[in-house]
Amino acid sequence: MDLADIASVLDPKLTSEIVETIHDEAGNQYALVLQSGEYESALSLVGLVDGEPMLLTGDVWDVAGTDNDLQQLLAKFAQFDLPSVEEYDDPAVMAAGPTISQEALNILVHETAIWGVDNPEMNSRELSPPETRGGKLGCAWAVNRIVKRACGQPVGGGLQTAFMILSLRQQDREVPVGEIPGPGVIVISPTSGGQIGHVGILGENDKIYSNSTKFGMWKQSHTVDAWVAYYGKEKGLPVFYFELNPRRYSKPALM
Repeated sequence: MDLADIASVLDPKLTSEIVETIHDEAGNQYALVLQSGEYESALSLVGLVDGEPMLLTGDVWDVAGTDNDLQQLLAKFAQFDLPSVEEYDDPAVMAAGPTISQEALNILVHETAIWGVDNPEMNSRELSPPETRGGKLGCAWAVNRIVKRACGQPVGGGLQTAFMILSLRQQDREVPVGEIPGPGVIVISPTSGGQIGHVGILGENDKIYSNSTKFGMWKQSHTVDAWVAYYGKEKGLPVFYFELNPRRYSKPALM
């Protein structure tokens, strides 16, 4: 199998690299493919079944922790260790005591997002877990790291946008475009199907900060318009905005 055999089921906006391949007893071939762009990346599982390319999952972490045939197939990749969502940055539980105000929380998250730009402490190449493959799969890790530094607890969801969106929906407030309160809001377009998504933090003047796959650093990466045009319109992914719930954070930042 080579990339030409499976190109039709990969994200055309990203570069792709076959990490590992296996064959099953029927002679079908499967490949673990690292797809990466300037900012978004994913590890995808692709099959060549009866000679036809098939995308099994755009992000292997979408199936982490499940008990199904795909999970068993993924286990055959000896070099790949699927992380569980519990391994990294569990979300904070609702605080029982005094909390910081919503305004203070938003300011802290925003200020820390600015602090993180090109900061050695946000070097995903060197500091992120090995499952991010040198920070290439580090967008959720980076947002969790920023929020944890700002507030003492992460957003949740570990290393996956698919799990981060679940944590946000369970504990935080989704805000419509016309009601975005300002900087400090989480902006997320989770991976869906074969379209690879991303997550970042909103700043002033509609700037967005996020991890860069290309540089392995936290950057001012997009504007809201550019994000919506690329992830929303070109890729067809939803764009969600979440204001973190201050009840999750019972103490001020660690700054």
